[in-house]
Amino acid sequence: SGLDEQTLAQRIKQELQPYFGASVADWKLLKTYNIRYALPNQKHVEMANINQLRFNEYTYCCSDAQSNGSINSALKSGRLVAEDIGSPI
Repeated sequence: SGLDEQTLAQRIKQELQPYFGASVADWKLLKTYNIRYALPNQKHVEMANINQLRFNEYTYCCSDAQSNGSINSALKSGRLVAEDIGSPI
């Protein structure tokens, strides 16, 4: 993030305060890990089709692991499954 730990902790508290209330002011930063490359190597990216996401009539798998490590991939697999559930098998 490029922020020092004190600034980072302050921003985190500001972001979480609407969810957890004033108690975040008392929170203490325990540890910071700077992860330079948080995503796996993605040399070949291909979105799974619905037949690969459906294990059986009642079981599906939705995640970014179905394509690439991204929020977009996770959302797309979820959308494909939702659309499939909404249609006859």
